[in-house]
Amino acid sequence: MLEIAVLIVTYNGEEYISDCIGSLLGHFNQDEIYIVDNCSSDDTIEILESSFPSINIIKNPENSGFGTACNLGTQSIDCDLVMFLNQDAKLISFDKKAIRSIFQSGKIGVLGGKVVGISGQAIDSVGKELSVTRILGHWIGLPFQFLGMSYFGLVKNIGQETNFLPDIPWINGHLMVINKSLFSDLGGFDERFFMYVEEADLCFRVRESGFKVSYSSDIASIDYNSVRNNEGGVSRLVIHNSLLGHGLYVSKDRGILIGILVRTICSLFSIMWGIVSAPFLIFSSSGRKSSISLISGGLIALFGLKNSTK
Repeated sequence: MLEIAVLIVTYNGEEYISDCIGSLLGHFNQDEIYIVDNCSSDDTIEILESSFPSINIIKNPENSGFGTACNLGTQSIDCDLVMFLNQDAKLISFDKKAIRSIFQSGKIGVLGGKVVGISGQAIDSVGKELSVTRILGHWIGLPFQFLGMSYFGLVKNIGQETNFLPDIPWINGHLMVINKSLFSDLGGFDERFFMYVEEADLCFRVRESGFKVSYSSDIASIDYNSVRNNEGGVSRLVIHNSLLGHGLYVSKDRGILIGILVRTICSLFSIMWGIVSAPFLIFSSSGRKSSISLISGGLIALFGLKNSTK
């Protein structure tokens, strides 16, 4: 029988972590849950140690990013499958028997599931095939996405009634189950991605190695992330690291110069759309934040400055 462990990367997650862990306990024992804390400055560790004493906690001395923390945590896990779960997630369905059956075919490398928002709305989590043109179109077409046009987005709506997709390009890193030995063979996440885009890169390498990335409604979770729930505006962190990630993703396939060119073009459009949108969003606090983030995040990424955590 395939054994499954859970790995959660935490960073100042005191607001979410109790609900996240609580949602897992109907499906996992505490000792099957692993936490890598990226040097939180709030009470995340204290909450975990007092409320969930049997959980495995690895204290990272610095915030090294999502992928690096996942790589660190998996070194301590001796299971067939590992589920990476965001700290701001709440598991609402996890059919272990069905998930084991899917992986026992030997063809599946990564499995993701259904994601819903706070109000119950579906959140798109299945990624489209990433290419230079799609990444450029995403940043060039940002205003259309704010107007609800999904054509320019990097994820797609697969419909509420979809139960299983056997072969998809990539799955959002909010929740993903992966074959542990395959993950190790591939060298884990590419640690040059601080956060964002690393899951698309991993899924690409999974598919290149002959395995499939799949979607199953046997897994379902709530995502409390404010950006994906259209609350509070987009942060500079998201813009900056997404731009860096897209540039790196392209450079791995098309070379460093093409990667820099794509990052530069996308950063310029980010800055431009931030400036253009500012007068129209000045009376909206979330809109103002998004405009400022597009400008500041774009400027930082334009010069290739390294990862920002705030």
